[in-house]
Amino acid sequence: MLAYYDCDAYTPLMTYREVVTAMDDPSQSKSASAFESRALRCVKLLHPHVFSAAARVEELTLDEALDAREPLVRIVPEALLGEFHARIHFDMVAWVAANALAEDIIRPYRAARRVLTLSVYKPDDPFGIIEPLTVLVERYEDVLDERNRIGVEITELLRDYLIAVG
Repeated sequence: MLAYYDCDAYTPLMTYREVVTAMDDPSQSKSASAFESRALRCVKLLHPHVFSAAARVEELTLDEALDAREPLVRIVPEALLGEFHARIHFDMVAWVAANALAEDIIRPYRAARRVLTLSVYKPDDPFGIIEPLTVLVERYEDVLDERNRIGVEITELLRDYLIAVG
């Protein structure tokens, strides 16, 4: 949402601060997965650009928050997907949601809803996941007794997406 100017930098900065704090918590479980490794790399790459702003986010001026926006928008997709271009943010959200689902961090419905949140911007969808996810989410919301089966279909679709994107 930050890339589409639909939210300010304050919330991502607060989230970054929480993540940095949690990284030192010994009770945090570690998966050592490629997803986790890329996410940790992302946090480290952001550090010199946003740490000071995140530490005092409640006191930031609007100009300071806008200055913090650019590295958040650019560095996160570069760290997670290895590239940055104007259309990358949908790909990034889909990749993160699919990986979070694969690692049992979020449930199928929530993963699908995260992807569909950005579909309002009519992003490029080269892997064709928006339409089938939309149908599955609508069924999930309408047919309560089929939620488990629909959750499996969402999981399979996003697993296939991860395989396709490499």
